[in-house]
Amino acid sequence: MKLEEERNIPRARVGSGSQYREDARFVLKILPDMDRDTEKFNQRLAEKASKEREKGWVDRRDYQPGQAGYLYAQARAFLSGLENLPREMSAISLSDFDFGKPQNVSVDSSVTDGLVRVTGTIPTKYRKPSNHELMARMGSTMMAGMTAAFACELAMKAILMTRLDKAKKTHDLAELYDALPRDCRERIEADFGGIAHVLKENRHTFEKWRYFEESAKGEAIKALANTDRVWGLGKAARVIVDECVVVGLSYEIHVSSTFASVANLGGRWSEKIRLSVVGEENAIPWDQVLTAGTDGRQ
Repeated sequence: MKLEEERNIPRARVGSGSQYREDARFVLKILPDMDRDTEKFNQRLAEKASKEREKGWVDRRDYQPGQAGYLYAQARAFLSGLENLPREMSAISLSDFDFGKPQNVSVDSSVTDGLVRVTGTIPTKYRKPSNHELMARMGSTMMAGMTAAFACELAMKAILMTRLDKAKKTHDLAELYDALPRDCRERIEADFGGIAHVLKENRHTFEKWRYFEESAKGEAIKALANTDRVWGLGKAARVIVDECVVVGLSYEIHVSSTFASVANLGGRWSEKIRLSVVGEENAIPWDQVLTAGTDGRQ
């Protein structure tokens, strides 16, 4: 992994996606600290603000410099919350089954390549959990799916704003993904090759599945309780949120406290704690970065 990381550092510095072994179970992701050019950044914002609004988009008149960092912070908060949910969220669990001793076991050693095939049956009895337990599991799965989908949406809108100075007014995950700059999609797909398919399959998760009555015959419940969909959305959220860091989004969390004496309480004092989040954007000159990546210095 260290050798792979060394090979990927020059690529990351010029905005290219990392390259990993196809059989790699673990990789070291690189989130580079790129150069800054505040003057060009401000010039770009002034030029964008002077243009006419595009229908169906929000732009820098709606999001001032740094405010995209709030979207990123919100997406990161949702993602952190997902990581604290139970690892097992399926409505049906292996712990619900009582497995007996194997029966009717047979061994076939005539299989090629030196393999031995063992077949048999295992008697199994399903113990249905209480409705309360089933609802708790389904609730965790649904919450994870909805939260992951919203984190994807927020993160992609943050990327669009900081890279293109505009973001689409839509909840459609596939539409937002298609609107991302090509280099963003290349880096994201280097981390998760199937992300475009996942976002297309789950494109309306937040838009249409919030209310069960909008989907006939319980389609919303079945979709939201599908653990494969939830796993895919969770992975998509992680790689898109990481891309927020690459494009230059950041945030700071500040905690301050004030003490005050309360005379009418016999000299006692009170303390107030205030939590605040500041969104930030780094003035990365993306045109220069990407140009450097195409002149043979990768």
